[in-house]
Amino acid sequence: LLASGFALRAGNALELGCGEGSVPRQLAELGFTVTGVDVSPTAIAWAREKTAGHRQAQNCTFACHDLTQFALPTQAFDLVLDGNCLHCIIGPDRQALLANVFNALRDEGFFFVSSLCAPEEQVLEREGVAYRHIRTPQQIQNELTRSGLTCLHTQIYAYEAHQHITVLAQRVPPSA
Repeated sequence: LLASGFALRAGNALELGCGEGSVPRQLAELGFTVTGVDVSPTAIAWAREKTAGHRQAQNCTFACHDLTQFALPTQAFDLVLDGNCLHCIIGPDRQALLANVFNALRDEGFFFVSSLCAPEEQVLEREGVAYRHIRTPQQIQNELTRSGLTCLHTQIYAYEAHQHITVLAQRVPPSA
């Protein structure tokens, strides 16, 4: 985020797809109170275990939820991070996820997306089951805009096997 020219003040943060909790621990070191969410009970157990001895452990909580159906605490978050989840959300579940993100953010809160992208939309299947929905950068930005967010900064990284996109978006309150 700092590389994007945006410095965030500490507040409440939520990481979607937190895995073993490294990002929540890093954010806690910066003064954030962090909730990490992952669909994997194993990942959440590992995050709790690895965070238990951390000096900022009291500022990290973890929960196992389906990101398209999770119920969050009543607090609004200053920052929501996508821990490389969006490309794993298929079909209309993407709209549900982005609606949850919008509802989780406070006015002027930030959403940082990190996702695979491609020059052409792709749905990858394994044994006949879709497991990745890789959209174009423009499609990703359009999804964010349709969900009520304003895209502030986009960066595309081209790698040998794929492309990656990061987007910093914000929930801008309606004009008075």
